[in-house]
Formats: sequence, C-alpha cells, structure tokens
Amino acid sequence: MDKQSENELRIFKQFAAQCPYPIDFKSIEKRNPPEPDILCQLSNGTPLAFELVECIDNSLSRSIYNSCELGKAFYEELERLPNLEKKRVKSHFQILVSVVFQKDITIRKKRSLIKPIFALLWTEENEMKIESMQNSFSVMTPEEGAEFADIIEKENITEDELLKRAPFSKAVSQSFDLKIPKQLKDAVKRITFFLPGLSGGPSFDITEAVWISHPIEKRVRDKLKKKYTTGSAIDLLVYYELQPELPDNNILAELEFISLDNTNFRSLWIYSVTDDRIIYNPLESLIGTSLAVPEKGIMKDKKIKTIVQQKNRGDRE
Repeated sequence: MDKQSENELRIFKQFAAQCPYPIDFKSIEKRNPPEPDILCQLSNGTPLAFELVECIDNSLSRSIYNSCELGKAFYEELERLPNLEKKRVKSHFQILVSVVFQKDITIRKKRSLIKPIFALLWTEENEMKIESMQNSFSVMTPEEGAEFADIIEKENITEDELLKRAPFSKAVSQSFDLKIPKQLKDAVKRITFFLPGLSGGPSFDITEAVWISHPIEKRVRDKLKKKYTTGSAIDLLVYYELQPELPDNNILAELEFISLDNTNFRSLWIYSVTDDRIIYNPLESLIGTSLAVPEKGIMKDKKIKTIVQQKNRGDRE
C-alpha cells in the first residue's frame, strides 16, 4: 500500500470514530479505482462506500512539497561543511532556523541561494547572540510544570498569559531576525533564529510566501463528474488536513449551488482532520437542502436511517 492510500485509510478510520453511522471497523478496507476509496459495512452488514477528497489548494501542496525538498537540501549542505566548522555549528547553533522565501521563486533559484544563506547563519556575531539568549532561558522544573498545569485548570487564564508570569516566563521561546543583505532581498523575505532548538545542531524550517485560495467547490465538482464501480451506496467525504479552514458557514456557502442529484453520491460529509470533528453532517441538516437530502439521499434509505437511529439511541443511553 502506497503512502497516499495509508494516509486515506488513517483519515477515514479517524472520521469513522466520529461518524454517526455504526461502522464496523473490522470491515474497513482501501480499494483502488474505479471503485471508491473506502469500502466498509455497518453493524447490521449493510455495505457502504466512501470516496475521499482533500480540500487543499494546489499552490499550497506544491509549497509543502518544495519545503520538504529544500529542508533536505539545507541538511545536506550542513553535512558538507568542513569537519571543524560542522562541529562548531552543531555545538553552538542548537536552534531552529526559519527561512521564508519570497513568492514565486523557483525551487532551482532557492537551491542556488543555500550557500549564500549559510554564509549569513554561522557568524561569530550570531553565535554570541544565541549564547546570550541561552543564558536567559531555562526549562520548567517538574514542580513548576505541575504548578503551571494546576493554574491553567483552576484559573481563567490562557497559557500565553501565564507564561508572562515568573517563574514560567523563563521558559518562553525566544527569537531574532537576521538582517537580509541587499543582494538577497528579492528572493529571501525573512530569516529567523528560534530558541530553544533541538540538541545535536540546527534544524531547518523552509517556507515561502504563498497566496492560498479555497478550492472546496472545485474539488467537489471534480469528484461529482467521475464514475465509480461498486455495488454499495457511496458517500463523499471532503476533509481538511493541511489547508487552513474557513469558518463553517463560509465553507457551506461555497457549496450552496452544488447538488448531488444525478451523481454517484448520496451524501456529502465535511471533516476536519486537525480538529477531529465533523464540520458538515448530512444526517443533522435541514431537509430540503441539496446536499443534505438529495432524491436518493441517505435519509431516504430506510434501512440505514433505522440503524443510525438505533445507534444514536444507544449512545444516549
């Protein structure tokens, strides 16, 4: 099974734990096209299929992929340093290095800038700044950690607010921005050192400025055009994992003019992987909406409706 299939199976099982359908977890299996992504059974043996689609902007997915590739390139460049210099950097720069590139810089151009960026990072001046920051930073003791958790539980205060108080303020992460030279400003937006970092040397977070659109309508319409081979009813599961979510009402407004009539799908669900919650549940929606109860909608299927009602009664009891 490839990584995408493993990821979809993981996400569906997480969704299934929140779904009001009484899904038999042992029956969940990943399928290949032209079948829908997931085939499973309800507790009464009724088969049900799900097609999954991630709501993610293409520019964001490209940016994440490029960031991973560039991160590897930064680590490789670190390992190519002369031994004495590499030992010094790993010993004195136990920090997180965040590099933010300007928008629309090609990955080839970014790779060509790694050496000039490295020349900015490991200077004696930066080493002295880090040493000064490290001297003012320390982690909480176990007793302070327990006191911190106790205050959060008992008082109406956020973690950020509590971290302003002594002795907890000593554990606040610190950072400083490096000055970007003129010859790099067109390509590099910001370089920041963050403390504390990981032991064993610097770690890298390589990103770029990117404009993100909200593609849920296009993603859903693309799925509705496809045909699937299965003997089961099919539900469409739209999920958020990497894409920042809009407020729930805005998400639903994006789908206002989409109907499931004359498609392979009976119902549509929207699920947040990061929050582990169902954003849109067709079983709880108002009758008459095109997404909630299409002509062949799940509330028209008496067998499934009955088993769902039985599960809900069991949950309340």
